Amino acid sequence: MGDLPQWYRSLRGRRLLSELDAVFAGCTEHVFGRYALVLECGATGARSGLGFAAYATVDRVVRMGPGGGDVRARCEALPVKKGEVSLVVAWHALECGGDAGAILDECTRVLAPDGHLIIVAFNALHLTPRGVHPLNLLRLRINLSRRGFVSASEHCLGAPFARYSYMKAVRGRGAPGLWSRLLCRVVVLHMCKREAAPTPPPLYAKTVVEASPAS
Repeated sequence: MGDLPQWYRSLRGRRLLSELDAVFAGCTEHVFGRYALVLECGATGARSGLGFAAYATVDRVVRMGPGGGDVRARCEALPVKKGEVSLVVAWHALECGGDAGAILDECTRVLAPDGHLIIVAFNALHLTPRGVHPLNLLRLRINLSRRGFVSASEHCLGAPFARYSYMKAVRGRGAPGLWSRLLCRVVVLHMCKREAAPTPPPLYAKTVVEASPAS
């Protein structure tokens, strides 16, 4: 199997891009803000996440990664201020980069409260293009939850004889079927960053009131 750009230029890859079009149009329909950031670890070629991020209503879409783009930078150390981005698209960045945990930390840092993170990753149950290291999706979901993300939707794409299926975790709808989960080629995770909740007072905290001396 060839590298990532070559895979997306194949017949199967081109079909998958059309499915991704529909998914991204739905995921970014209600994304508003100043910046959208597309992370690419390496020259992924094809259409990349740049065109898909353009569905969001933002002032500017910036492509960033060690392979070039608008800004050449390591995905583990992004030259972006904290909380400045409304949408981050990790276009196979977690699979082709170095430290997936460090990349997730950077995504968490640069995203504004209620910001959106969209992760595009290959299904580890299938052969992947050269240079791609498949993710453990269960561990990824746990790591995202620990960083304060909640699931907005999940999409299984490229399963033979089946259209993409999805779930709306927040609304309690059904998850993708077993057929889609096992046979899909690419998984798209749409996550939302929760605002930090105020720290509650201690359970047994007592207010001490000093008695004023009797006059």
